[in-house]
Amino acid sequence: MYIIMKMNKRKNIEGITLIELLVVVAIVGIIAAIAIPVYNGYISAAKRSEAKTNLQQLRLLLEQYYSENGKYCPDASCNGKKYYYDDSTGTDTITNWLPSFQPKSAASGSSLLYAYTIEIITSTGYLLTAVPSSDAPAGNLTIDQDGNKTGNW
Repeated sequence: MYIIMKMNKRKNIEGITLIELLVVVAIVGIIAAIAIPVYNGYISAAKRSEAKTNLQQLRLLLEQYYSENGKYCPDASCNGKKYYYDDSTGTDTITNWLPSFQPKSAASGSSLLYAYTIEIITSTGYLLTAVPSSDAPAGNLTIDQDGNKTGNW
């Protein structure tokens, strides 16, 4: 009788079942589906911070220049003039007359993600624009002399 009872006794097998594995995979998939877009949003916002910072710096420098010189550009006639700063092409017509403009990149040591333009509209008005490169989030950011902003600030 003792031998028969021992044969009917179940052995404890340790491990995970297929159902448990599928549940874990589904949970990880749901978490990844939520976390990846949120992470990408943070990366885009961090890259856009470069343009925001540099446009604000340009705006302050232009206002300082205006308070000292009574106009927004160094030329005799300012209306319709455009000045550029593009790190990728080496174009720089801004720091010649605004030497304090030292654009900061989103990641230290890397090249700029945006090209910057100053457009002098009138003797008392301007429009600053940041145009993204291929590595930056799409969409231009602009700000004018009154602080009006367009784009995804």
